[in-house]
Amino acid sequence: MNYSHFVGLDVGKKTFDASLMSADEKELSHKSFDNTPTGIQSLLDWIAGYHLSLSKLLFCAENMGSYVTELSVCSVSMGFSLALVCPLTIKKSIGLQRGKNDRIDAKRIANYAVLHYRKLELYKLPDKDLVRLRGWIIIRDNLVKQKVLSIKSLETFSQMAKFAACGGKTQSVCNQCCKSQYHSNVFFRDTKVNSIRSIGRIIKSS
Repeated sequence: MNYSHFVGLDVGKKTFDASLMSADEKELSHKSFDNTPTGIQSLLDWIAGYHLSLSKLLFCAENMGSYVTELSVCSVSMGFSLALVCPLTIKKSIGLQRGKNDRIDAKRIANYAVLHYRKLELYKLPDKDLVRLRGWIIIRDNLVKQKVLSIKSLETFSQMAKFAACGGKTQSVCNQCCKSQYHSNVFFRDTKVNSIRSIGRIIKSS
């Protein structure tokens, strides 16, 4: 599809910068918005002020994971074309550049869209089951990281106990280690999320 204008979006956690660019690579305007559904609606209102049709616009942003969640969902619910591109791909395409800030980055993303729009894939909302699966995988990874961190902490306490002074002080450190071990075991024993279908066990059986 041929687009008349392109919008480069540099997305952050709370806000994003938008650069409106024509097909001949001329930046027409720039503005910052809140990274919320209300902010995205303000983006569309801003675009409408230039009397441009959404069907002739391509919005392009770097795929920044959870930062582009609102943008991705709104692209479907509000009806505009969005392409999410790997940040490294854009970086390689423009080569070494001087200067870096949100406004410059948004302009570079818009320029990338102008030059490469024919090979960009438009964002499509994933299947609901796939979204749930990704959520469970994130939970699993977080639980595993917590367990590894707990084990490392216990190993550190154990080493400290060996070098601690003899007598009551040593006994106190050992008691703390035992309590930490106990609470860690109880957490992973009693957690209800033990396994995920088609993924396997989250916590290794003792």
